[in-house]
Amino acid sequence: MVPNQVPNHDHKVIVWLLLGYMVDHPEAKDTLEGIQRWWLPHDDLEPGTDALQTALDYLVERGWIAIAQAPTSSKVYGLNKQRLEEIKDLLS
Repeated sequence: MVPNQVPNHDHKVIVWLLLGYMVDHPEAKDTLEGIQRWWLPHDDLEPGTDALQTALDYLVERGWIAIAQAPTSSKVYGLNKQRLEEIKDLLS
């Protein structure tokens, strides 16, 4: 994937939904599996793991979400609160 470029429409939809969720729930933090299960509306979209990971990687590259990782655990994704206003502007 080219940095800062979401490769296709499906990934853009996932990015948009993730940003909306994080703006509504700025304290939310979860793993890839948790995000896939809890953050995305299952009736509208059920992205595969690869598509979700691509969207998350894009958001990390943009600095809109941050990753925390303990040595023995999965990556945990959460909103970069310093960029919250920028994200809100993008979504409006």
